[in-house]
Amino acid sequence: VVAKLRRREPDAIIFDRYSYDELATLRLDSKLVRLYAWLLMKLIPQPDIAYVLDAEPETAHRRKPEYPVDFLYRYRHAYLSLGSLAHMAIIDPGNPEEVQRNIRERLRASCQERKNGSALSRRVSTLGI
Repeated sequence: VVAKLRRREPDAIIFDRYSYDELATLRLDSKLVRLYAWLLMKLIPQPDIAYVLDAEPETAHRRKPEYPVDFLYRYRHAYLSLGSLAHMAIIDPGNPEEVQRNIRERLRASCQERKNGSALSRRVSTLGI
């Protein structure tokens, strides 16, 4: 799906989940598993920008009480580890306005780092960000 969409050169493809969601379920504390995850990340299409929206486990539990707090601690740790491994930007917990502002600032900064109006910069500017 991603490859097909990229051939059409859309302005943006936004996922609220990606292959990283599956990788976060792996036991990334193991060097062998981290190597496996790294190899998988080399095989799947890499996003231009990826974020981990961090959340305190207790706060997440209030939103999603079906998940035990200890599970949320493990999952958070896994996502933060994966974020480091996959070079994802970690967005700190906060109120929705702070989180949105943080994402916009990081998106702008990422675009400015790209050389000479890259395709990503052009796509972002057409989105009005």
